[in-house]
Amino acid sequence: MRSSNGAIGWPAGEAYPAAWIRHMGKGRLAALRSGHNEASLRSPEMRKLIAAGCTWAAGSSA
Repeated sequence: MRSSNGAIGWPAGEAYPAAWIRHMGKGRLAALRSGHNEASLRSPEMRKLIAAGCTWAAGSSA
């Protein structure tokens, strides 16, 4: 993604991650920047990404 208004920590116009994963101690974190409206959350691709992130964070592989 490209920041149009200088997302925190990212200069305006620079690319920044829209999704990332991280191990935190014994846990897992999946962070997604899914958009700001209902339409973005209704996207089949976004729903798959959210489900995959939740599955990974829960420690599952299925």
